Amino acid sequence: MRKRGLLLIIGMLSVVCFADLNIFVDKTRFLDENNNTILNIDYQIPYKELEFRNSDNGFVANLEVNLDIKDEDKVVYEKTFTNRIIVTQYPSTISSDLYSDRISITLSKSGFIIEVLFVDLYSEKDKKWKYEFETLSPKSLISDLEFSTKVVKDTTAFLEKFHRKDFLFYHNSSHIYTLPENDTVYVYSEYQNYNFDKNGKYDLIETILIKKKGITIDKLKRHFIGTESNFSRLERINISDYKTGYYKIIYKLEDKNSPGYLRNIRTDFFSIKKNVNYAQRIFPDLEDEYRLVQYFLSTGEKTRLRSLSDEGKRNFLEYFWIAHDPNPVTKKNEFLEKVRERVNYSNKHYSYFHEGWTTDRGRIYIKKGPPDEIKKLKTSFDTSENPSDFGLVPSYTKYTIKEYQIWIYRLPQDYRYIFIDFQGNGNYRLIYSKNDDDEITLTNWMNYLGPDFDMSLLE
Repeated sequence: MRKRGLLLIIGMLSVVCFADLNIFVDKTRFLDENNNTILNIDYQIPYKELEFRNSDNGFVANLEVNLDIKDEDKVVYEKTFTNRIIVTQYPSTISSDLYSDRISITLSKSGFIIEVLFVDLYSEKDKKWKYEFETLSPKSLISDLEFSTKVVKDTTAFLEKFHRKDFLFYHNSSHIYTLPENDTVYVYSEYQNYNFDKNGKYDLIETILIKKKGITIDKLKRHFIGTESNFSRLERINISDYKTGYYKIIYKLEDKNSPGYLRNIRTDFFSIKKNVNYAQRIFPDLEDEYRLVQYFLSTGEKTRLRSLSDEGKRNFLEYFWIAHDPNPVTKKNEFLEKVRERVNYSNKHYSYFHEGWTTDRGRIYIKKGPPDEIKKLKTSFDTSENPSDFGLVPSYTKYTIKEYQIWIYRLPQDYRYIFIDFQGNGNYRLIYSKNDDDEITLTNWMNYLGPDFDMSLLE
């Protein structure tokens, strides 16, 4: 039986728009007509954080949501549901486009522990969000502040739970705004419980302060007089001239009709980053770029990529670097720069008659980085296989001693690769890989190394 004081109304809305899930969760509180607190839990997750699988309808991911409400360690309400997310184009699955959803709960007392566990059912990655609930005071003048990236007029039933009157709010759970795409911060709030003078009018002073590193960089002040018992506010803050960084926003609402000049304050934050020009790539030639990014794709992903049109492939390359940026808030794409450094290193150290990044050693170096250890060895005197297996012209006999290398990676998994220089020209070819399903292992690889090869080198 539910404890007294728990009034629960759940409203769900699904919107199609690396161990923990990188999911943004935001909570906002409002008062209903009975002065109970409505708690909105908004969450957003980039598609690239989910594992999508191919299906007849496109590419599908399943995000399970487990909601628990506890009172003194006793679960008084629980609910589990799964968001089935479908996209039709493969590039969308690795994009930064957001999947959004909202949970709405109405509660009448403080002290509940709200826990939400998000689980990607395919990758089994998860993230838990926890909040010790506090009601808004029934005498509160102002609600929490709700942030959106866009507010548009929309009289349809589309995304109904994100509507207010005839407007659709694109909620921003992360509070991160990207310039120049998002040059306006939309802040929604509700005002209520103020006093009226003898003429039946309220008299409110609103002050909005925006601070960066403790310094006020913007101040907005407004005076409201009216007769409504409550009203809502949508503030549009132009940030096109703001610099990147973290900002604190403070709302002050003063009731001039109240005894003692009652004042309420709400404080929140937002941050600004600038979009990087991702047209700056590693190679000027798109075919080279296209070949490079395939080093990071599974066999299945490469197959799907081949079915894309030329325009689709160009879009994919654009998505790829954005999707792999580990820290979008910074100006640089650290992943792209790391790959660029590895390409340059490969060209310097592994080139022979071709650029080093196109060689087998270059490919592994670009994917995995520098090995923890490289063993440089020579084959025993008698090797019995012919290099024509690789399409090479045999310029030596089977008795030629050849150099080979074993590359060892110990973390995060034990990877081993064997490269052999068949023709003595520096073009080492991959013949064996351990724990890497995307690389080859020749069925007769041991024959290339001779009868005295020490298998313990691969342990």
